[in-house]
Amino acid sequence: NSRIINEKNHIFYEKEFLGVSHIKQANINLIYIGKAVQDIILEKNPQERENSKEFIAKSIYNIDIELTEAKKRIHTEKNKKLLTEFDEKFFQYKNNISDAISIIDKDIDNGENNINNKAINFIMTAEFRSIANSAENLLNQVNTNKEVNARNISYDLDIITKENERNNLILIIVNLFL
Repeated sequence: NSRIINEKNHIFYEKEFLGVSHIKQANINLIYIGKAVQDIILEKNPQERENSKEFIAKSIYNIDIELTEAKKRIHTEKNKKLLTEFDEKFFQYKNNISDAISIIDKDIDNGENNINNKAINFIMTAEFRSIANSAENLLNQVNTNKEVNARNISYDLDIITKENERNNLILIIVNLFL
């Protein structure tokens, strides 16, 4: 039983707990990207716009790192499928972000004053929002699945531990009578 407890504990930590952490961090970075795009649209200071663009690039890089680590800890087909779907949506989302930044940059290069309207109209399209929301929802589903798996492993560990304690108590009582 001790071996089983150790194995389950290892699975709990390596595959579920750390996986949840990486998925959550990727999701946080996804949210940061959305905020940074809004900052670029609203910001009038060119240096602050550049800072937001750099922040977006860093957040995309961080998502890639977090997902690489998370994928090492994904062992259910359901979550593998969800992450494949996320990869597709995230690719589309990155293209949309790039398009939004291009709209802003083009308008700035042309000296136009209606930067906000064109960019806002673009990021408010149903397609843009749908892709962003789908990517976030897919990560949330993976996270929820991993949390459920972690709870199930924890429950199994509780049962095995109680059985182990009961067996140890029986052995102690038997040894008292020998």
